[in-house]
Amino acid sequence: MRNPGARAAPASEVATDRVRGEQVRELYRTASVALNAALVGAFMLCGVLFYIGAQTPRPLAVWMAFVLGDFALRQGLGMAFRKAQPPASE
Repeated sequence: MRNPGARAAPASEVATDRVRGEQVRELYRTASVALNAALVGAFMLCGVLFYIGAQTPRPLAVWMAFVLGDFALRQGLGMAFRKAQPPASE
């Protein structure tokens, strides 16, 4: 509920909030593409490091476990944002 004595926000401030909201929405919309590309790159890096003998399987597996955990958390955050569908003002 608005305070009766409160002033309305200037039009430029409202427009700025709307633009910022659309920017955030666009970032969440495209994040899954970037996350998938990063995951593919991580798998390729592990394959190359193992192939050239620069690393043993154990540290590569530990690193990939962290990469997969990060991937899952970020994808979950994106899904939660899309499910919530917050208005641009938030």
